[in-house]
Amino acid sequence: MAKPSREAISMASTSPSSLSPPTVPMELHVSNRQKLLKSLRQHLSNSSRPHHGFVLLQGGEEQTRYCTDHIELFRQESYFAYLFGVREPGFYGAIDIATGKSILFAPRLPADYAVWLGEIKPVSYFQERYMVSMVYYTDEIVQLLVDQYKGSGKPLLFLLFGLNTDSNNFSKPAEFEGIEKFERDLTTLHPVLTECRVCKSDLELALIQFANKISSEAHVEVMRKTKAGMKEYQLESMFLHHTYIYGGCRHCSYTCICATGESSAVLHYGHAAAPNDRILEDGDMALLDMGAEYSFYGSDITCTFPVNGKFTSDQSLIYNAVLDAHNAVIAAMKPGVSWVDMHKLAEKIILESLEKGNILVGNLDDMMVERVGAVFMPHGLGHLLGIDTHDPGGYPKGIERPKEPGLKSLRTARQLLEGMVITVEPGCYFIDALLVPAMESANTSKFFNCEIVDKFKNFGGVRIESDVLVTANGSKNMTKVPRETWEIEAVMAGGPWPLNRASGSNTAQTSTNSSNQFEGTKIRFQDADDDGVATDNSNLDESILAVDKATEDVSMGEPDVSFVDSDAGDDKTSADYYFDSYSHFGIHEEMLKDVVRTKTYQNVIYQNKFLFQNKVVLDVGAGTGILSLFCAKAGAAHVYAVECSHMADMAKQIVETNGLSDVITVLKGKIEEIELPVAKVDIIISEWMGYFLLFENMLNTVLYARDKWLKFLHDSLCVCCVKLIFNLGYMLCIYRSVNDGVVLPDKASLYLTAIEDAEYKDDKIEFWNNVYGFDMSCIKKQAMMEPLVDTVDQNQIVTNSHLLKTMDISKMAPGDASFTASFKLVAQRDDYIHAFVAYFDVSFTKCHKLMGFSTGPKSRATHWKQTVLYLEDVLTICEGEAIVGSMTVAPNKKNPRDVDIMVKYSLSGRRCVVSRVQFYKMR
Repeated sequence: MAKPSREAISMASTSPSSLSPPTVPMELHVSNRQKLLKSLRQHLSNSSRPHHGFVLLQGGEEQTRYCTDHIELFRQESYFAYLFGVREPGFYGAIDIATGKSILFAPRLPADYAVWLGEIKPVSYFQERYMVSMVYYTDEIVQLLVDQYKGSGKPLLFLLFGLNTDSNNFSKPAEFEGIEKFERDLTTLHPVLTECRVCKSDLELALIQFANKISSEAHVEVMRKTKAGMKEYQLESMFLHHTYIYGGCRHCSYTCICATGESSAVLHYGHAAAPNDRILEDGDMALLDMGAEYSFYGSDITCTFPVNGKFTSDQSLIYNAVLDAHNAVIAAMKPGVSWVDMHKLAEKIILESLEKGNILVGNLDDMMVERVGAVFMPHGLGHLLGIDTHDPGGYPKGIERPKEPGLKSLRTARQLLEGMVITVEPGCYFIDALLVPAMESANTSKFFNCEIVDKFKNFGGVRIESDVLVTANGSKNMTKVPRETWEIEAVMAGGPWPLNRASGSNTAQTSTNSSNQFEGTKIRFQDADDDGVATDNSNLDESILAVDKATEDVSMGEPDVSFVDSDAGDDKTSADYYFDSYSHFGIHEEMLKDVVRTKTYQNVIYQNKFLFQNKVVLDVGAGTGILSLFCAKAGAAHVYAVECSHMADMAKQIVETNGLSDVITVLKGKIEEIELPVAKVDIIISEWMGYFLLFENMLNTVLYARDKWLKFLHDSLCVCCVKLIFNLGYMLCIYRSVNDGVVLPDKASLYLTAIEDAEYKDDKIEFWNNVYGFDMSCIKKQAMMEPLVDTVDQNQIVTNSHLLKTMDISKMAPGDASFTASFKLVAQRDDYIHAFVAYFDVSFTKCHKLMGFSTGPKSRATHWKQTVLYLEDVLTICEGEAIVGSMTVAPNKKNPRDVDIMVKYSLSGRRCVVSRVQFYKMR
């Protein structure tokens, strides 16, 4: 059993923010103008039109509050901001299509401006600041453009006029005195410029990412400080304060939605008639939809969580329905995917969860046909994001808006393109205005369990929203906030975020991968492109193992990787506190709330009662006794629950409280030291897996119990003469073939992949180079040697996954957990590699259907997370190139519950050639 790492249970940093506003390069807007010029010239060429004329846009004007002289805070018109980046009001901007020159026209300010509003800047200031070719005053527009025009007849102006399909408003074409002297084209510019805004440049993405980072950080701060009795507007205030004081975000992307209780079913709550003024009550869900804007570029993030910091079963049901939809969509996103199909996918997953929760009944496909999903999610799945929260371009010419309920609310029906940023925001709401008609309709009433629906009448709703970049091969979640219920509860209880990191990748940004949803589906144990699996040392090329003088003596049964000297002077190891650490309920709470882990075991037992009925079961490392309780309910004749920590005393009370003392006997002590009241058992069940599968080495305890107590039909002895390198002796290996008794789980597989992780490696490792002005780089070596347990964003993965080792728990010998395995990791894109990542799958092959779960980055997060092994080198790798090497794993000689790891790797690529050996120690 794995417990939270010491990093995970440390207090959050006292620093309120790790961010500061970045400098905005004007090259961003130069690039945007060049992009428009290229697209517009191509359009004109396709229409056999000359490259003459000017693009002319009018910037925004300051507005006063009605008839007063109070000037509202100015924010630039978005198309003008996109092309010129000008923050001041009253400007015009032009681009000469023939020459590509850019021209700004500034307002000629009165002299008393300098008295009331500050220095009057010369035109040269604006030319330098905004990187344009020329700057003149607005009263010089006519003369300047006439003089610049090289075509025949009146100069041609391409003006911005077109429909915004989100607002149904039209953009305003430029107006100025003397415009009648020009020919005007009102149809060409809008669709071309709008399409330019759809796919973002790297410079644009950097600003959107910063807006996401500071907004994510603010959401976490609000989540931490939320308490019953507060007002909703206090949550809004905390968000605005954090993004402004630490991020320099004077503008919000939109009006904040801080909806709690039943108000969370109001989709656009927070307006003047519902101004975020409700009092938060214990038991409420809070739906907070807030996003900061930085230098015109925005973010749009929604978090939903319980006000009191603890999810009820009903809240978990609805929340996880939405989270599963959110994760599935992100996992499926890539160029060419239909956004309409993504909306339907989200609907289907939510409906399926509601059916499992008995809120809905009937056939899922029939519900989809009748558009029942729109009753619970009436809005679209998401929208394009950029300079505007609802960025334009959702419905270009040729793309029709769907007409069905729910689908007609989609803000785009396009196929995804690389470079798009789009929000993924599924939701599930209980809205009377939609539920009552649906429950009364002859077509849909049959799907609703009215009694259960009524229970959720004042529930409100859940929305989970992330900003996602479409990449060449998939997607990247730019939002970094707690998503899993256990993560939210941990953060609201005062834990740090990310839970295992001071900064860096979001531990919640993993996505459900359908191949790893094991209820009724097959589990993947080896990737199709894996051309090799775990190998005994005797089958390895000697050159792979001949690392250096210190590592030549790696033996078959017990590879010696206890070569690190970090133990010197340190007499305390994990063995000293291992059992006592499991006496505290907090560790067990985390594991029980890991629904992937606990629900899988429950399903294995409840869905395969034929294995357990009238059988004697041994639960090894029983903890609270949850697996024993499951077995008893499944019809076991008797269950012996063995637990060495003081939690055994609590387990006895739990068994007694639940009236199962006649079926379950709790025994306190070590498996190696106790005696069972029976000679043999039919089943051994245990949740023995640790971080990196083998950390804390509980596997050997399970194998000891198997060899001593599990029923078997016969033993087959295989005598192997194994030459030991160190003492040149011989040993007998006895292998037991278990043909009658059952070990659960009975298979475990360890995998390796490689990731890009520059940001956190810099924060974790390079941090020691300069600590408040002092060189502490001597600590880097130790930091590098200790693997990090954390959740990896699947979008960081650069290579395939390689199967290192599969263990058959029913047959393996204790020494088999020490091994050396070769690997080959092939890059799936051009990128940089900063770390290897190890994860494991477990399976229960004795079930009626194959069952199990994965702890991989593409699966739903578990408390095991993944194990990150940082590399001394940064590997520059090109698509198709391979990292080859070997990994040697063995228990530490001083403390067998710790794990020593040796990795040899090499890359011979076009841009990087490296060969290195690194040593790691998990403790």
